[in-house]
Amino acid sequence: MSLQPICPRHAKTHPSPIAFITHLLTTYPHSRISLILCLPQTTTIPFLHLPRTLQAISTARNVLVAFAPTPLLFRATVASLQNKGREEIGVLAVWGLVRAHWMAGIAEWRAGGIGRGVAAVVDVAGCGWVFGEGVVEEDGDDGGSNEGGHGNGGGEEWWGAEVPILVGGERSTDVAGVFGKWCLVERRKEAGGLWMGEGVAGER
Repeated sequence: MSLQPICPRHAKTHPSPIAFITHLLTTYPHSRISLILCLPQTTTIPFLHLPRTLQAISTARNVLVAFAPTPLLFRATVASLQNKGREEIGVLAVWGLVRAHWMAGIAEWRAGGIGRGVAAVVDVAGCGWVFGEGVVEEDGDDGGSNEGGHGNGGGEEWWGAEVPILVGGERSTDVAGVFGKWCLVERRKEAGGLWMGEGVAGER
């Protein structure tokens, strides 16, 4: 049985925010966790399905929760952590950063913008960083159905989405390539009906 790395540096698809938060609570039960949800604070999420309610998570001594539904608010939230010690931040976990950039439109949907957000997280993270994303639904939905925890986890992963290098430019890369500069990106691979993690990029 492999031991969980002391300093995680990975990005992975999860079926919903609930699954991501449950993963954090069970994988790092004794670690300080700073959780940034790139969702509106009014998002309907059935947190009662979690081992603890959102209120309990928010008041827990080892978990800090912040909502940052737009890239602008996300950058401001990460910047506010600059004054905190790394031990106080602990594991810095982010849900939905890529989708937030997509929802913000063409001005934010570019490799440089997403990359700066990831780099900012890396710069302030104390005990490593973890990124979680939902999926782009097969029916053309942008993944919103999964934001409430009701999605079935099907659809295309955000890691494979093409993002322009520059606004309006012809050159592009996939999202996994952007994150791969700082993270191990675990993409899904179907084998015998099971989704297996597949590392596609090394750590820097």
